[in-house]
Amino acid sequence: MTKQQNKIKINKKLYVFSLFFTAFLTGGACFFAITNYLKYFQNRKQIQQEVVFWKKRAAETPLYPDSWVKLALLWQTLGERDWAKLAITKAQKLDPIRKDIKDVAAKISNF
Repeated sequence: MTKQQNKIKINKKLYVFSLFFTAFLTGGACFFAITNYLKYFQNRKQIQQEVVFWKKRAAETPLYPDSWVKLALLWQTLGERDWAKLAITKAQKLDPIRKDIKDVAAKISNF
């Protein structure tokens, strides 16, 4: 085998190895992305279920400010700014002097 043929053979092996390695890394990245995507939607679904629970709780006891605070925080987590502001405003009207409600209101207004 000549020197030129030997170089071509080595280059082919390197090329095949680089293709395999790239496919391996890409597959790992795709697996990681899909796993994170599924976790995100699973978490979002869980938060939406909590929203349903706290909405029922707020409807049953509308004068209970903690239900409204919890709803405000959940809606903020889901990116529902208007709903979060509406819920925290309701909580503030029910108990205007509580510090934790004021803190959540400040957090949501900066959201």
